[in-house]
Amino acid sequence: MWLQTPEYSVYCNESQIRITLGGAVSGTTYSWVRTIISGSIANGTPGSGTSTSEITQNLNAGGGGAFIRYIVTPTANGCTGEPDTAYVEFTNFDINRVFSITGTDDNETVCPGESVSYTLNSQNGNYYYTRFWWASDNPNIGLTSTGGPLNNNKTNNANISSTVSFTATNDTDIPQTANIVFSASAHDDGWASTFLCDVAAITRTITVEPFAIICPTDIAANTDANQCYATITRPVPALTCGTGANITWTAPGAIPASGNNGLTNVRFSKGVTTVTYRAQKSPTNYRVCSFTVTVTDNQPPVFSNCPPATTTLPMDPGQCGASFAFNPTATDNCDNPVTLVRTDGSGVNSGDIFPAGTTIISYLATDATGNTSTCIFNVTVQPDSQPPVITCVGNQAECASAGSGYTMLGTAWDATVTENCPGIVSKPYTLTGVTSGTGNSLNNVEFNVGTTTVTWTAKDANNITSTCNFDVVITQSPEVITSPLSQSVCLNGSSYFNRCCNRNTGANFPVEKRWC
Repeated sequence: MWLQTPEYSVYCNESQIRITLGGAVSGTTYSWVRTIISGSIANGTPGSGTSTSEITQNLNAGGGGAFIRYIVTPTANGCTGEPDTAYVEFTNFDINRVFSITGTDDNETVCPGESVSYTLNSQNGNYYYTRFWWASDNPNIGLTSTGGPLNNNKTNNANISSTVSFTATNDTDIPQTANIVFSASAHDDGWASTFLCDVAAITRTITVEPFAIICPTDIAANTDANQCYATITRPVPALTCGTGANITWTAPGAIPASGNNGLTNVRFSKGVTTVTYRAQKSPTNYRVCSFTVTVTDNQPPVFSNCPPATTTLPMDPGQCGASFAFNPTATDNCDNPVTLVRTDGSGVNSGDIFPAGTTIISYLATDATGNTSTCIFNVTVQPDSQPPVITCVGNQAECASAGSGYTMLGTAWDATVTENCPGIVSKPYTLTGVTSGTGNSLNNVEFNVGTTTVTWTAKDANNITSTCNFDVVITQSPEVITSPLSQSVCLNGSSYFNRCCNRNTGANFPVEKRWC
C-alpha cells in the first residue's frame, strides 16, 4: 500500500486535501490522476501530477459536493509498481475552513529537555464548531500517541487556534523520529455534536536526538621508537545533546590512568587497554562509551657487539688460519627475553682458528612478539703467505779413508721442514763446492775430500720457499808406507826402516825407527 492516509476521507467544501504518500523504496516518485466520479470541481486545480511525498489540493466543489478518486502509481529504479486508490468526498456544507500549523518547524531536530510547541489554526464558517486532534507514531519523544479533541469553539468566519506543547524526551541511545498527524474537523453543535467533515490533516515530523557520547573506533598503534608503549592523543569524543556535560575518562594501566576531556600524550603499554568515557550532566543523568587501544610491538631486537660486515685477517704465525673472537648480544625495546640463535652452521666458534677464505657467521634474534633481526658478518682469512720452516744441521767435518771420499750413511744430515698449512712440501738439496749434485736425501751420498756446501730448499703448496745450508769438510786420513819392504842383516848388525805418512797435501813426513 503506497497511500499512508485513509483510502476514504470526507472533507469540508473548500478545504485543503492532503494525501500522504510513502513506501519502502527510497527515491520513489508518485504519479497521480484525479477523476471526478460525481459532482463537480469549481476551481481550476490540475487533474494529474507527480509527487515524492503527498498530494495537496485546495478544491471547491460548490454547493452540491463532489466524490473524487485519486489513482497513484509509484516508480522507482526504473520499475513501476502496482497503483493504489484513494477516495475523497467533499460535502455540500459551506464551511470555508482553512487549517494551518505554526510553531515548531517541520523536520525539526531537538534535544531532550527542549520545549516543542505546535499552534493549530483554523477558520470557522457559518457558526460550525471546530475540533483539533493529533496522532503520533512514536511515543518515545514525550508526546502521547493520540490526543484531542482540543477546542470546541463556534465562531462565524473567525480564526480559532489551540496549542499542543510538550517537553522532548529520549531515553534511548539512538535518535527518535515521530510523524505527528494533526487534523481539524467540523461538527454541527457542541461536544456531543455530529461529525460533519475534515478540514484537513497536516503531518509534522520531529526528531529527538539522544543525550549520548560517541566514542571513536578502536585504536591500533605501534610502540614508540625504542619504547614498549605508544603515546596517544585524541580529541574529546563527539556528543549529541551534551551541553553542560562533564566529560571524564579512565584507562587502567595507562599513564596517566584517568583524566578529563580528550587524551593528551597518554602512554598505553603493549597489549589491549579499554578506555571508558563518561559524560555526566547530573548523578543520575549520564552516558558512557568505551573503545580499546591495542598497542603492538613491531620493533625488532637490536644487536650489540655485532662485528663489521667483513673482517679480513692474515694467518696467525704457525697457524693455517687466524683466530677471531666475537660475542654479539641482543636487547629489545620491551623487557622480554630475546632468543638468540646461531644460524650459520659453520661449526667455527668464537676464538677458534678460522680457515683460509671467507666464513659466514650469522645470528637470529627473536623477541617475545616474534619480531626478528639478524647479525651477519664475514671473517675472511688471507691466503697462506708464511714460508715453510726449514732446519739444517750445523757444519760437518769428517775424515775420508786414504784414496777415497766420505760416504754419508743415514738421514742425520737431511733437513727438517715444518709447514703451517697442510699440503705437499718438496725438500730438494743442491751440492756445490768439491762435490756437486742434487737429490732429496743425503743418505749414501759420497762427499769428496775438501769442502762441500749443502743447500736445502723447502717449497710449500703455495710455492713459497725457504732455504738453509751447511758445509761438509772432508779430510783425508794418513797412511803408513814401509821401504824397503824387506832387508837382510847380519847378526849383531844394524838395519834401517824409512816410514812416511802421506797426507792429502802430498807432503812426506819421514819417520825413522831403528831396531838393534
